[in-house]
Amino acid sequence: LKQAEALYQGGQLDQMAHILSEGLLSDDAQLLDQLNMLRARLYADRGNVADVVKTTQIDPSLNYQRLRAGALFDWGKAQAAYARIVDQTADNVDFVDVVRLLLVSHRNGDRATVDTLVRRYPDLNDRPQWAQIARGFSDDAPALLPLRAETAKARVDLASEMLDSLDNLKPGTD
Repeated sequence: LKQAEALYQGGQLDQMAHILSEGLLSDDAQLLDQLNMLRARLYADRGNVADVVKTTQIDPSLNYQRLRAGALFDWGKAQAAYARIVDQTADNVDFVDVVRLLLVSHRNGDRATVDTLVRRYPDLNDRPQWAQIARGFSDDAPALLPLRAETAKARVDLASEMLDSLDNLKPGTD
C-alpha cells in the first residue's frame, strides 16, 4: 500500500494500478479500506466513475465518502451521500460539503432541503464564492430553443463560474 501511495503521489498511475491489482495477503479491515481508497482515487483520476461507485469500504472515511459521492450520477443517491457527510460532520462541517449538498439537492428538485441548508448555515452568505453559487440558483435559465450560440455560451459560462468557485474550495480546510 505504501508503494502504491508513493506511485500515486508521483503520478505513476499505470504502475500503481499494477500494484493494486495484486490485492492484499491480509484480511485486515483497515488495510482493505486503504486499498479500496487507493483504487477509488485511481479510478477517479482516470475518469472511471462507475468503478469509483463500485468500490466499498468497511468503515468509510470522509475522504472516501466525498470521492464516491462526487462520482454518483444519480442525483438522489448523491444527495443522500452528501447528506450523510454533512450529518456526520455536524458542527465541524466543511463549507464545500454543504455547498455540494446544496447543489445536488437543487439539481434533485428538493427545495425543502435547499431552504433548510440556507437556514441551518446562515454564514454561507459571508463566503465570497456564495454569491456566484446563489446566482446560479436564481438566474433564469436562457431559453433553450432555438439554441443560439450566445445562449449556449451563457449557460456554459455560468456553469464554468460555478465549477471554478467550487474548485477554489478544498474540503477539510474550512
